[in-house]
Amino acid sequence: MSTTAVIPNPNTIATMPVGSVVVTYNAIVELDEKGVITKKGLNTSEKKAKELEAAGYAGKEVIAFKQAVSRPVIGTLEGFDSLFPDADSKLFIVNYGLARWADSKARAVLLETNDEDTQLTFQPTEAPFDLTADLQETPARKLSQEEVALNTLKKLGVSDEMIRSVFANIQAAKAQSAAMLAPAAE
Repeated sequence: MSTTAVIPNPNTIATMPVGSVVVTYNAIVELDEKGVITKKGLNTSEKKAKELEAAGYAGKEVIAFKQAVSRPVIGTLEGFDSLFPDADSKLFIVNYGLARWADSKARAVLLETNDEDTQLTFQPTEAPFDLTADLQETPARKLSQEEVALNTLKKLGVSDEMIRSVFANIQAAKAQSAAMLAPAAE
C-alpha cells in the first residue's frame, strides 16, 4: 500500500487558516422609461462590466456602482473552526455549499452532450440518480494558457508535430525575452 502526501505551496491559501480575497461587485440595474428600477442584481464578471460600459451599448441594464468587498477565504479546517465555532453554522454553510456544488454537478452530468453537440448523453433512470460519486471527484484545476492553446489547436486538427514546433518557438521567445530583461552581469 502506498500513500501520497501533498505539500501545499507556501504561497497558497492552504497554508493559512483564514485569509481574505477582494472581489469587485457590480450593482446592475434595469430601469423603465420613468427611471424606476425594474430589475436588480450583483455580478462579479469583468466581461459583463466591459460589455455594459462599452461605447454604443444600447441595452437596458446599467452598472449603478462598483464595490470592492473583502471576504474571508478558509485555508484549513482549523480556520473553518475559528471563523465558525458554532456547529449549526458549520452545518448550514457546508450543506449550502454542497447544494450549490450538487446543482453544478447535476447540470454537468444531466446536460452533457455528445462530441457533435447534437444529443444529450444522459439516459434517465426510474430511480433517483445518485450524485455522490460525482461530488467526491476531485475538482478539475483551471487550465493554464498553454493548455488552453494546446486543446484549441488539437480541436482545430493541427498536427502534433506543428503543435510541438509552435510551443518550442513560444518557449524560445520566452527565454530570449527573459535574457534581454535580466540585469547584465558585472
